[in-house]
Amino acid sequence: MEAAAPRGVEGERPPRPVSALALPTRQLGLVQVRRTVEPADPDALFVRLQRGGLIDERIEVQQLRDGETAHVRPIASAAVPIPLRTKLGSSFGLALKRLNSRGACQDLFEQLHANGNVMVATTIFMVSEGEHATRMCDRAGGAAYTWLGQPTTYLCPSFA
Repeated sequence: MEAAAPRGVEGERPPRPVSALALPTRQLGLVQVRRTVEPADPDALFVRLQRGGLIDERIEVQQLRDGETAHVRPIASAAVPIPLRTKLGSSFGLALKRLNSRGACQDLFEQLHANGNVMVATTIFMVSEGEHATRMCDRAGGAAYTWLGQPTTYLCPSFA
């Protein structure tokens, strides 16, 4: 038997969080499927990464929200090859500086109810592989890609 979802004081289901993102529907035979993705909680992810030693312990979430990113470094999978890792290291600081100096960049994150500094600091960079590498890197000519609300960014070979 399935447990009922928690209900509010008036017997109604609580509303979905504002940050929930409904992805476009797609047809599967005669049935339409609509996926809803809950974005990763950047604060919780930040704490897990900090405890694991992947984020410098001198910086806190509030400092990130205030734009202090001096001690932030990219978090890359061990599988990321050296040329990609080198380019990521040199471009990461530039990306944070632009995020903090350009209102248009900050606005992109604010439209998603997110703080850009926290999101960038908690992004995990991985190598693009398989079908997605072919579709996103080769055919679309991308250098990197991600899915809205996910904490992972995939690097294409052309990123280097």
